[in-house]
Amino acid sequence: VTMKALHHRGGSGVDDTSQYEKNNNNDDQRDKKGKLKNGNNNNGRNMIISAIIIIICFFLYQQQQQQQQINRRRGNSKESVSSSSSSAVNDDNDLINSKKSISSSSNDNNNDLIQYHMVFSTSCSSFQDWQAYMFFHSAYKVGQKGTVTRIASGCNKAQEATLKKNHKEKISILSDQFYLHFTPEFSGTHENEKDYQETKYFNKPYGLLHYMEHVLGYPSAKNAHDDSIIMIVDPDMMLLKPIVHTFDNYPKTYWRRTPRPIINEVTHGNPIAQAYMYGPKWLTSLKGSVKNVVPPKSPVLKMTTKDAGLYYPAGPPYIATCRDMYQIAVHWVQFLPKIRDVFKGMMAEMHGYSTAAAHLNLPHQ
Repeated sequence: VTMKALHHRGGSGVDDTSQYEKNNNNDDQRDKKGKLKNGNNNNGRNMIISAIIIIICFFLYQQQQQQQQINRRRGNSKESVSSSSSSAVNDDNDLINSKKSISSSSNDNNNDLIQYHMVFSTSCSSFQDWQAYMFFHSAYKVGQKGTVTRIASGCNKAQEATLKKNHKEKISILSDQFYLHFTPEFSGTHENEKDYQETKYFNKPYGLLHYMEHVLGYPSAKNAHDDSIIMIVDPDMMLLKPIVHTFDNYPKTYWRRTPRPIINEVTHGNPIAQAYMYGPKWLTSLKGSVKNVVPPKSPVLKMTTKDAGLYYPAGPPYIATCRDMYQIAVHWVQFLPKIRDVFKGMMAEMHGYSTAAAHLNLPHQ
């Protein structure tokens, strides 16, 4: 009716319609607004419900995928591990004699040909049991290549039995490349030291040497492992991506600037590690007693504080060839007690690593 009336008036749009027509128009507008408001509310509720359903479906899908991966790993483990190695802990000899290929998700074919050994040192406490479990789980989630070994030092028989049981039930099911290795307690190696809180870190270098000699078979089996890569991490770390020995795709801003060219691949003579902020303190903390720590012809005796701060304040992750790391481990345990005679801080263990690397002329990228 309104359109007809406007048409007869020449479409002027002058508001001279009847009150009835005005009321009808107002009612129509209110109805439209009400419908729009209700429609918006319904759309909002529908979107929320849809989002919840999508999240639930995604969660269930993830759970299903994880369970399938675990089932596949269990199946592979049963096929590849002999009955003699299905004890509470994967036997260390299986690690030495294993001919299994390394699983790979990397596009770098060179990485597929390298055997990796990742280790971390712990005590036997329940606290570090949880740390170890979380680290193994992160290694499983990112698909870390090679073997991953927890080196547990100083366990009594009851603790050792518990760790073996937990490893079999909770760790080995994630991967048959996850291992547990026991060593004696080394925190009392320094005969005059009573402060366990500062000497407990002795277990890292001594445990590493014990692992390399009793599991990898050094020094007699060096030809079998010299070209392999060993990585030392800490149990309070978690992996966000697999660690390998090549870092081609890392931008230059990631690397510490030094006079020498950037070396982005671990090779013999070229280890890589995280730079730590203690700089040359590993050298200056010896307060002129360096000659009491290292042999007479050691390069450390002529080391400048500049070079000491540029190339040797390293910390986990340490990455090196097994040939280089074995030599570091040998000298690390040799120098550490002597360093403790001069420097009483808990950083003595890390200073010992730096001293060993500098003595062997192994500057770190």
